[in-house]
Amino acid sequence: MNSKFRKSICLVSVVYILFLLWAGASSVLAQESSGTLEPVQLPEVIKPGLAEQAVNFIYTIYNGLTKALSFLLEQSVFKEYPELAEFYGQIASFLIAITAVYLILLLVTAAKKIVGLLLIIGWALFIVTLVIRAL
Repeated sequence: MNSKFRKSICLVSVVYILFLLWAGASSVLAQESSGTLEPVQLPEVIKPGLAEQAVNFIYTIYNGLTKALSFLLEQSVFKEYPELAEFYGQIASFLIAITAVYLILLLVTAAKKIVGLLLIIGWALFIVTLVIRAL
C-alpha cells in the first residue's frame, strides 16, 4: 500500500470519526433535561442553520441504515444470536459510510484532473489569442 493512499485513508478516517463525535455530541446536547433543573428560556426560537440541518439529515440516514442492517442480519444470519445483529449492523454501516466517502474522494480526484486539463487549455488559448492580437 503506497503512502499517499495510506495518508488519504487516515485523513478520511479522522474526518469521519470527528464527524461522528460531533454528531453524537449534538444529539446528546439537543435532548431535553428530565431533572429538576429549569430550562433556559430564550426570547425567540433559534432555527438550525443549513449545515446543522444537513448533518442531522446525514445522521438520520446513517442511523436508519444501521437499524435496517441490524434488522436484516437479525432476520437472516443471526436468527439464533440476535444480540450480535446490532453489533455487526453497526460495523457494516460504518464500512458503508467510509466506502461512500472514499468513492466521493475518487470522484473529486477525477474532477481535479479534468479541471486541471481545462485550466491548461484555457491558459494556452488565452496566451495564443494575446499573441495573435499583438501581431
